[in-house]
Amino acid sequence: MNKAIKELIEKKANNIIRQYYPKKSDPILDNKAICFDQIKTILEKTLMTPKRINRLHKKYKQSIPVNDIFTSDSNIFFSPNFEEALKYDSLSGALMSFEELYLESPDDFCKKPDELYQITDDLFFEENIYHLRLNGIIPFFTIQELASVFKNFAIFFEDNKKSLIKTGWPKIRFTSSPWLFYTLASNYPIEIPAYIKNFNKVKNPCEDPYFFIKKLFYDKSNEYTEFKDEKYSLEEFFTYEELDFMEAIRPNIFNLKKIILKEINENIFSNTSDKDMCFRKCIYTIYDYISKCNIDNLLHINEKYNQFKFYTYNINGTFNSVLEILVYAYQESKFEKNSHFKIGYNLLLKEFSPDYKDKIESYYQIHAPMNTDDNVYWRYIEKQGKLKTKNLEILKKKMINDKFISNVLKTEKESHLKSNSLLKPKYPPYVKNLIKLFDQMKKNNIKSDFLSELPTSSRKRITPLELPPGTKWEQIILKFIDNESIEIKGPDNYKEVATFREMEFENRKKSGRPPNKLWVFLQALAHKKGTFSWDLLKKGTRNPNIKDAMDNATKRKQLVNQKLKAFFNLKEDPIIYDRKNKIYQTKFEITSENELF
Repeated sequence: MNKAIKELIEKKANNIIRQYYPKKSDPILDNKAICFDQIKTILEKTLMTPKRINRLHKKYKQSIPVNDIFTSDSNIFFSPNFEEALKYDSLSGALMSFEELYLESPDDFCKKPDELYQITDDLFFEENIYHLRLNGIIPFFTIQELASVFKNFAIFFEDNKKSLIKTGWPKIRFTSSPWLFYTLASNYPIEIPAYIKNFNKVKNPCEDPYFFIKKLFYDKSNEYTEFKDEKYSLEEFFTYEELDFMEAIRPNIFNLKKIILKEINENIFSNTSDKDMCFRKCIYTIYDYISKCNIDNLLHINEKYNQFKFYTYNINGTFNSVLEILVYAYQESKFEKNSHFKIGYNLLLKEFSPDYKDKIESYYQIHAPMNTDDNVYWRYIEKQGKLKTKNLEILKKKMINDKFISNVLKTEKESHLKSNSLLKPKYPPYVKNLIKLFDQMKKNNIKSDFLSELPTSSRKRITPLELPPGTKWEQIILKFIDNESIEIKGPDNYKEVATFREMEFENRKKSGRPPNKLWVFLQALAHKKGTFSWDLLKKGTRNPNIKDAMDNATKRKQLVNQKLKAFFNLKEDPIIYDRKNKIYQTKFEITSENELF
């Protein structure tokens, strides 16, 4: 331990003595000098040194993200936190709690280091599991709170549909639950906020290892705001074929999550529904989706995503995430384990802690009541024991239910995947081999003229608009804002802005992928407010690009119709040919804000 750390510990021990040592004599406490040495010993043994962090990380990496919590570059941490215990207990009480674990006794010299670690690590584990719950990294809701969070998340999820399908990451934040956000919100992202990769580098102005998660999620100014953080691209970690696969699967996984969220909100949390039947139905749906995917591709891509984690969460948002959320919602709605625990301790603390403010804030808060009276203390311990007994009964029921869940998963997995139903390869063999060659060149950073022109993924699929039900072409108004964007208005105050790329009017053969001739055809229609003929065109413009775009106008009209029908999700042709007047006519209204020609 270096000199600076020793001085810091001595200063902290002195501050504790000055602040918490009782003015009246305490028969349990020794004199100040002995008390100071005991506090200093506890601080030295609870200091999160690199060696201790590494050991605890290896031991608890499946349940506590030790490295992510305690490796901030700007601070040092203590865990278990003796100073935090003093907020809820007297100095003598806190020393008694820590004495058995961190103050040496003659028997300790007979124990092996592993045995001593096991004893002291238990308190570390318990304290940090509570902090993970209280900071939202592990779910900790009553059933009413959980139902409300899921309902709000479903609305948030639908509002971010466009961004989740296009980039795999939501446009705005969801601050009600870090657990739900990082488990379910992402959708095979190709870009993530940079803080996910290096959030432990963020300056921490206090000694709270959970400072960052509180700043990010419990600062109300962040609620439902757009992500404006610096972006970190993940494209370089994936091959072109993998990027294309993720682009194709995003709409499917989005729809699956939407279905499961709806089932959870409408049936799983319902007091009248058959929860087991609802669970079976959801598992069937999930495996039905999985059976239609290339499993090998999924597994390989998921392995690559494993290097990008936020605390304990993978950020791909894959089928495993959907299963995890479903199982938790199903079991919590059926047994209300967290609900029972949280409500029970709320009532207990209200009765025994005069300063309690309707919120569990710390592990030490429920460890013992703020009262030194022996009768009160033992009544508290007795009621706490009853709560723990009830919790054990719920755990036994959950263990029986775990077998039911395991059987359902096994049955549906065998039913849907027994034929190894996978999608056929998207490319012919010679194209697959060519893409593999490009990927190898990319991996080895080999430059070539033709490689620089290769798109990052294959042809995009159009993501259709969600217009109000019953919308007809005659109710739609289009207005060109500029050469690349168009404003869309519909019934019920519907409004959207789309680019030529989003509508699939780009020329992929040219560098920079500019608008194609079909887009110029649409501009010509806007130029004449939805009516077009060769005579009108000759009178209205001398632009050779437009005249070129109107070559083979009949064929271009058919292609534009196909694009518009796909994007607007309407069945009828939007552009018709008036044989009598020999003109093309749009059913929708179309204009341009500026003179484009």
